[in-house]
Amino acid sequence: MGNIKFNYLYRDGGNYKNWADVTFFNPDNLSVHMLARSFRAAFDDNLFIAHQVRIPEVFSFPDGIVTSDDHCYHEFDNVEITEDIPNDLFVRSIGQFLAEVKAAAAIGWRAFYREPTRTA
Repeated sequence: MGNIKFNYLYRDGGNYKNWADVTFFNPDNLSVHMLARSFRAAFDDNLFIAHQVRIPEVFSFPDGIVTSDDHCYHEFDNVEITEDIPNDLFVRSIGQFLAEVKAAAAIGWRAFYREPTRTA
């Protein structure tokens, strides 16, 4: 079985989307069906806080300009088998990443608030 690509996105209140993915090693040959089920069980309606599980945030607000449409949640899309080279900055396997997600979910997703930037 190949590596596993974790696909996710940031969707703001206006439904603008920024997509991202992280590819992990899969030395335990975990199935995408089991992984998808496990991730969905750990996330709140597929929502999670990216920095809590050490993957890049892909917010829509350029240059730090925050609007009332912005929030702190990212959305899980799916997992897929890939031959792409793993690119996780922490060199985790997909099993290690799943364990980290489950641990973060057990603690609770810690939402944060960003004050909208005022423009003249």
